[in-house]
Amino acid sequence: MDVVVVKTDSAGGQQWLTSFGNKPFYEYGNGVCTTADGGYVVAGITKSMINPTENDRRIYDNDIYVVKLDHDGSMVWEKTIAEGGLGWANGICMTPDGDFAIVGHTESAVNGSLDALLMVLEGRSGSTEE
Repeated sequence: MDVVVVKTDSAGGQQWLTSFGNKPFYEYGNGVCTTADGGYVVAGITKSMINPTENDRRIYDNDIYVVKLDHDGSMVWEKTIAEGGLGWANGICMTPDGDFAIVGHTESAVNGSLDALLMVLEGRSGSTEE
């Protein structure tokens, strides 16, 4: 299961369609916003391998997944953000200074509960600040 983004005109006619992800399990796109350069940024979830165990069994977690697309739907960059537990991005918007605010939830490293998440992702390079 991969993320699919479709751009339509004002009448609902398809202008382009793109999909991305192709990880071992799945990616979901939960939020999208336009960017100052006429592109788009999509935020959601990916299931990622975090490490092998003693018997070479694999451990997987949900992580935050963000993809920057240009105006034609071509991928500019993608980023997987592992927060040391489960993480989900539920929405994204562009800030006035060109960065991206991501909202979602994450598993607390302290007590295993789910906590609200607000993260700022640098618009140009995709680096994070919390």
